[in-house]
Amino acid sequence: MSDLLKRSIWLNRLVLGAGVVLFTQLGLGNMVGPVSVASRTHTMLGSPDAITALRVQGSVFIGIAVILAYCLASERRLLAGLGFFASIITGVAGVRCLGLVLDGPGSFTLMTLKAEVAMAVISACAVLLERRRSKSLAAAARAYARVQPLADET
Repeated sequence: MSDLLKRSIWLNRLVLGAGVVLFTQLGLGNMVGPVSVASRTHTMLGSPDAITALRVQGSVFIGIAVILAYCLASERRLLAGLGFFASIITGVAGVRCLGLVLDGPGSFTLMTLKAEVAMAVISACAVLLERRRSKSLAAAARAYARVQPLADET
């Protein structure tokens, strides 16, 4: 296994950790200060139900952060977590692009789109790196298993 692949686990964990931080921040923001969050996009929350709906949305972000943190805690689940994060952030960036085309360029959309596209690309690269690293580890384990019985016979 090359040095790049050996070290890629730390980059992959960093990417997944960034996802945990991002979704935790979004979730807590929506749960603790939904009116403040809505005001960034000039969204009017005209009823207690609307405020509660934004808090509930925050709980979904917290749930995503918990799943990503769970995957981050184990090398075995790292690829699944990266795939989950890449899927979510790519979907978010895709819908933001669709909104840009259909609704026009808003300042908040333009500001967040850059970061979302960058995270989508980085997370996709991390998925590819982790897949390659996992395959390399599996090949090394198979090779070791073939050699190990020969060592026992001597």
